[in-house]
Amino acid sequence: MESTQAYKWVVILFFGVVGIMFSASLIYLTTGNVDPTTFFGRKMTLPKTDTASIGFSKETRVLELGKQVNIGNRIFTYKGRQDGSIRFDIIIPEIDRQYPYPFKVDIRQSRNGFEVAGIWLQMVTVRANFVSLRTMIESHGGVVR
Repeated sequence: MESTQAYKWVVILFFGVVGIMFSASLIYLTTGNVDPTTFFGRKMTLPKTDTASIGFSKETRVLELGKQVNIGNRIFTYKGRQDGSIRFDIIIPEIDRQYPYPFKVDIRQSRNGFEVAGIWLQMVTVRANFVSLRTMIESHGGVVR
């Protein structure tokens, strides 16, 4: 008689575990995966990167044809357009204060941004006699690379 009692507990335990697993899988299938961005009850996002709060400002510089403009610690001279490209002369004071290095960038590429002499620039407007460029400048004058 005791063998049938022990057998009943094994059967009850087996069906209990199977029932719990079935219920858990049914709940999992109906609710789906938990979105990892809201796992802890609130949306987990990166903080906004406000350029003013971290000490950076986006500056737009206008380079007139033939005039020198300082951007960061570089001296840029706009030389005009030629064959769908923008031409600059860049003086890098660390290398040579007197010698301008020529630089040429495609106009289509310059709209997406380009790096020249360690400075990231993006062309805003280009005309025959001037070009306006946007760059990231730190509040103490350094240029973001």
